[in-house]
Amino acid sequence: MLTLPPIVKGSEARSGAQGGKPQGSGTTPTKGTSQHRRGPASLGAREPEAGGRTTHRAARRQNGGLALDSPPAEVESERRPPRTETVALRVDPLRDVCTSLLRDGHVGAFAELFRAVRERRAARLAADPGSALALEPPLEQQPRELCDLAALLSRAEDAARAGDADAQCQTLLSMAERFRGSDVAPWLEGRALRLCLEAAREAGGGPREAEALARLGEARHGHGDLEGALPILRDYHALVRAQGWRDASGREHEARSSTLLSRLLTELGRRALDRGEAHESLGPLQEALSLACHGQESRAQQEASYWLGLALLDTGDTDSALQRLLAAEELSAALKDAAARTRAARSVAEALLRLGRVSEAQRSLERLLEASRQSRGQEAELLDASCRLADIHLAKGSARTACRLLDAALERARAGAAGPAEGASSSSAPRGPSESLLTEVRARCGVARAALLFPALAADLALLGLARPGPASGPARGALERLLSWKDSRLGYSLEAELGAEGDEDKEEEEESDDGSEAHRGDVSPSGAEGGGAVTSA
Repeated sequence: MLTLPPIVKGSEARSGAQGGKPQGSGTTPTKGTSQHRRGPASLGAREPEAGGRTTHRAARRQNGGLALDSPPAEVESERRPPRTETVALRVDPLRDVCTSLLRDGHVGAFAELFRAVRERRAARLAADPGSALALEPPLEQQPRELCDLAALLSRAEDAARAGDADAQCQTLLSMAERFRGSDVAPWLEGRALRLCLEAAREAGGGPREAEALARLGEARHGHGDLEGALPILRDYHALVRAQGWRDASGREHEARSSTLLSRLLTELGRRALDRGEAHESLGPLQEALSLACHGQESRAQQEASYWLGLALLDTGDTDSALQRLLAAEELSAALKDAAARTRAARSVAEALLRLGRVSEAQRSLERLLEASRQSRGQEAELLDASCRLADIHLAKGSARTACRLLDAALERARAGAAGPAEGASSSSAPRGPSESLLTEVRARCGVARAALLFPALAADLALLGLARPGPASGPARGALERLLSWKDSRLGYSLEAELGAEGDEDKEEEEESDDGSEAHRGDVSPSGAEGGGAVTSA
């Protein structure tokens, strides 16, 4: 029977061959030899475990620590998103804020924030290209505003869940204060105030609703939406009437509503007056004055009295206008407002002139000039008062005094327009009069000098100076026609007559030169012809 030799492993065969020992020697390898060490070469020839399958751990050992099912490096790089997309996902403020709100359970705050972003985006896309709304920075790209908005909405939602209406309204008012005057999202102020108004009405109204209406009306007025602010302030005034409620500063809501509504109606009346609608402005201005007196606000009373006086002056009710303007001047003096007092005194002088009370108008303008000289930054008022006073002196026949007044006013205006003095900052320097006013004063200087040079025309010039701006009518129209006819006669005398005389002299000289040349040609040609004939005949 054949006996097979024992199976020798590859590592033992190699070690035996290198060491020169026979393969059949039964030497047991000692610890530390190459046969006992484990390495990739010795592990690669291991037999499979029971079942004929190689386990995952054995496979990792056989591949040097790499699993058989791990994809190559290029496949793994294809599965990963690009770096730009990863950064974009990480820096999306709206997604982060919304995720945080939903994770914390503030579903109502998330819904309001997302609704605000969506509605503003739709309004921005629907706006005209190049408009302020279209160029507005998107709210979803402003992380600071988004975080503040989310925090305040979350706090308001927590207060609503706890049933604390006061805390909820106060949080929404704080949100309105946060975004008031914001460079990025000022429109969030009005949105917060509307939310506060809704929350206050759901909680039963009262002083909370009054405060929300007052803030919302003020915000609309501040943004220039007068038509939108008017019904809100009227609702506020009707709500707090005879209630005795007070705001956080201790002021009664009724007086506050009267003042706010008075200022709004004064602004509406002033705009109508600027459009030339004097009769339409009387109603709002009279209501504004009544509300200002009820609210006991001196500043609002002064503004309403002044603009009502101007409206009455334009409608022809000069006596009532004078009363209102005198009241405005007294209130300005009590408030120590130099600019408002100067403006009111100038209008008082104009009303006195229209009533024919020239001496009183002169005294009023002289007081105005004295006040303008003592204060800096009143060059425009000084020029206007000088023009009015010069017109009065022209009407009295004092053309020299009128010239002196206007020259002094122009000199001071030029000094003020030249810039601040040395050592004075440009921000604190008074602003000079407009170029149109300077042009008007120069024209009046010319009128005063014309009255000084031509005394016969002084009366007509004075009539034009005292006339109201606009188309001339009545005596002023007759004075204007006389001055225009005088101007045409002077122009005809100085230009047409003299040019006509020069033209006649030129024509006579041309005729004389033509006659002389013809005579000269007649003298020469016959003699030449005769001479020629004589020569020819000869």
